[in-house]
Amino acid sequence: MIEEELADAFASHEYLVPKAGGVLAGIEQGYRRRRRRQRVTRVGGSALLAVALVTGTLVAGQQLTGRRPDHGPAVPAVQKSVTAGPLTFVLLGLDSLAEDPDHARSDSVLVINIPAGRDRLNVVSIGRDTAVDIPADPRQGFAGRHEKINAAYWWGGLPLTLRTLDQNWSLRADGAATFTYTALQQVINVLGGVDLYVDTDTTSVHIGYRADGSVAKPFGAGMRPVPGVKPLQYHVGYQHLTGWQALDFARQYMKVGDNGGADTRDRHIRQLLAAVARSVTSRHLTETELEKLVDGAQRSGAQLDLGDLGLPAALALVGAAGTIVGIGTRRVPDGQYQKLDPASEDLMKALTTDRVGQWVIDHPDRVDTTTR
Repeated sequence: MIEEELADAFASHEYLVPKAGGVLAGIEQGYRRRRRRQRVTRVGGSALLAVALVTGTLVAGQQLTGRRPDHGPAVPAVQKSVTAGPLTFVLLGLDSLAEDPDHARSDSVLVINIPAGRDRLNVVSIGRDTAVDIPADPRQGFAGRHEKINAAYWWGGLPLTLRTLDQNWSLRADGAATFTYTALQQVINVLGGVDLYVDTDTTSVHIGYRADGSVAKPFGAGMRPVPGVKPLQYHVGYQHLTGWQALDFARQYMKVGDNGGADTRDRHIRQLLAAVARSVTSRHLTETELEKLVDGAQRSGAQLDLGDLGLPAALALVGAAGTIVGIGTRRVPDGQYQKLDPASEDLMKALTTDRVGQWVIDHPDRVDTTTR
């Protein structure tokens, strides 16, 4: 009974997931003819590889190329062999509302770097409040502006976000994808949960319990506690989390023990993705089990397209990496906005010059201790 009530509670947050409707068919039709020259604008082999490098088989979310089939020029794909040279992939976690899927903002902006040595995966979060110069998109009537990076997706979907990364830091993606929280939850459910170290006491603002064990929202308007409802707590230590627990934990930022806010949420997302990756690669899943994992994500609205790469090659790269390094950027005031601090700007340069390893040595305090 409790599980059913928790499921109902989570269903109240399904607005986070954009409805697919006829969008996928339109996207597929509009982009298939340009697949070779604009591979970064849809989830092809390299784009799904980007997600596979973090989760093994976690696939991209529904709106793979943003909300409209034509966003103007995309960032030219850097065509590299998966066996040579550093690789860069971009993942966006969406916060879109079902009532208005055309106006989603990217809740999480992740850059996955695989150095030429293939010895690790560097997972870098760019805070959603980081101010950037978003380039113009005349086809959407957008003149460009200085704004938070998460607005790039709102104005022009994944292609405009990629152009923004290129314009501000010369980051050019070998692949890109979006993911939704529901798809991530489904993957974790198929895996039977994940083992995760909770690094700071975290209070859920979404799920609480009454004295009789029934589920209710623990906070009301203005984050005022609801009388008689005790919020769900995630305490420091190793935890085995189900899909809904992992998702609820990773989404929290308002009541976290280290008062890190959105930066803490970004760190928890990185740690969760690393935990899923460890779970997948340590299990040596059979082909049938992999199909079940992928099918579960697809039934949650995810899209899978490995192109010419193939799942075995993607998983081989995951296994070869051995180490996952989570890195968070930091910001400093910049007028009414916030910009990356000098060390984070240097990290952006390191991503383009294959020297993230040295940057990590120079900035050990910026590295997640629980993603290695």
